[in-house]
Amino acid sequence: PVSCAAGLKNIEILQREDLLANAAKVGAYFQTRMKALESLPLVRIAEHAPEICFSVLGAGSHILPHYGTSNIRSVVHLPLIVPEHCALKVLDTEIPGKAGTCFAFDDTYLHEAWNRSTAPRVILLMDTWNPHLTEIEKLAMAEVVAKTGHLNTPG
Repeated sequence: PVSCAAGLKNIEILQREDLLANAAKVGAYFQTRMKALESLPLVRIAEHAPEICFSVLGAGSHILPHYGTSNIRSVVHLPLIVPEHCALKVLDTEIPGKAGTCFAFDDTYLHEAWNRSTAPRVILLMDTWNPHLTEIEKLAMAEVVAKTGHLNTPG
């Protein structure tokens, strides 16, 4: 039910903000920028990653404090549309977010996000490898997740 409600809210925002029409206007530019993302050290694990998506946080929304599941990755936020009164809080540090200013954090620390404005906040969200991992450690962790990831699947 929660996932359905979130999906319906995202559709509502897409329609209200006419995001699809706006995307068509900047399509070529967007494709060029997406190709640039291919060079990033994204976590790439068959059937599990990379996770790279647009995250839309609707007006008046709050993602409650929570922890990520593993520090093998860093979560990257690239704010695209950031109205006033939006922030991400990691531990005791509040990060207001500024459009075009990218930052990364370890989401195994307690974190939350809110949008106390009257407009949607949009970020590009990506999982990259923890920069402290060696190539061998990345390969080993990718293998572990690929072999055990099915354990998190219902049924």
